Amino acid sequence: MATFADLGVSSRVLDALLALHFKAPTPIQEGAIPPLLAGRDVLGQAATGTGKTAAYGIPIAERTKRGTLSALVLVPTRELATQVAEELNAIGANSGLLAVPVYGGVGYGRQAEALQSGEATCIVATPGRLLDLLQQGLIPRLSMETVVLDEADRLLDMGFQQDIARILEALPRDRQTVLMSATFPPPVKDLARRFLRDPVRVRLDEEAPEIVHRYVQVEEKEKAAAVARFVEAEDPFDVLVFVNTRDRVDTVYRALRKAGLDAAPFHGGLTQQKRETALEKFREGDIRILVATDLAARGIDIVGLAAVVNYDLPEGAEAYVHRVGRTGRAGRKGFALSLVARGEVEAFFAIAAGAGAGVELYRPRQ
Repeated sequence: MATFADLGVSSRVLDALLALHFKAPTPIQEGAIPPLLAGRDVLGQAATGTGKTAAYGIPIAERTKRGTLSALVLVPTRELATQVAEELNAIGANSGLLAVPVYGGVGYGRQAEALQSGEATCIVATPGRLLDLLQQGLIPRLSMETVVLDEADRLLDMGFQQDIARILEALPRDRQTVLMSATFPPPVKDLARRFLRDPVRVRLDEEAPEIVHRYVQVEEKEKAAAVARFVEAEDPFDVLVFVNTRDRVDTVYRALRKAGLDAAPFHGGLTQQKRETALEKFREGDIRILVATDLAARGIDIVGLAAVVNYDLPEGAEAYVHRVGRTGRAGRKGFALSLVARGEVEAFFAIAAGAGAGVELYRPRQ
């Protein structure tokens, strides 16, 4: 098994990795770090929980020069911008790396001040806010040597295709470009063909996560009670509950609280501070249940969720896969429970079949 030293990582970065309890490179790190250190473009297929941030973060730390803004990481959500910046700063703790998160939903002042201080070496940004800051002259021109498109499939799903193209076209042509994506639908392939130069391809042939798929037939008014029975019987550490609209988040959150469950809402209508607080409490185990829409949940990166509950059925098989794929990661068995109303049975089985999920009726443990 290769070590980080074998991959060409310097002692100063090795010391930071040791402090973070990194023991050995994951497959995506082993495949991506050497070509990135050599200056090559990289096209990587990697899901959350595989160590992809460190796969591009370690080379960024190695090439960091204090006071020089040399790297840009584009991410789909504000929550992910914060998470990635924190991890990069930890990896580059001995290298002078200072990653600044840039995202919408908050004022410009603090972000602009951090970027204009001259100390930032890396920007971790959502595309829309980055363009806003550029247009207002609050950050200098884009002259970074390295750009990373993290979770490229989600970036495109969220409608950032034109923004990404504008950003990449404004960067130096001889830059290093890294694209990380869990899936490679045609739009992602087109983006890679257009903007990457002879990339090294790193693809993980991972085993599919082990997920138990169950359903229970229940009337709408009994759904909150069904979730309470599930939590009591299975005692999952954390549960992500999916609903289909923002208004439903608040309705379901209140119903779960009334049923005696420690839940919190998570949607775009909340202030950034409330969203960050809810997510932090969920990560720390202070609350067990987070209620979110598909769109809001794109900002939730928690490895190995104990369970996912489809309070509302997803729109189709692809949405089902994205929802339940948040459980059963990092070698842990996952659990997906779908609450199916009387008129939804046929639609549910069609969704499950399309997703390749073998579903069975849920029977609570006695």
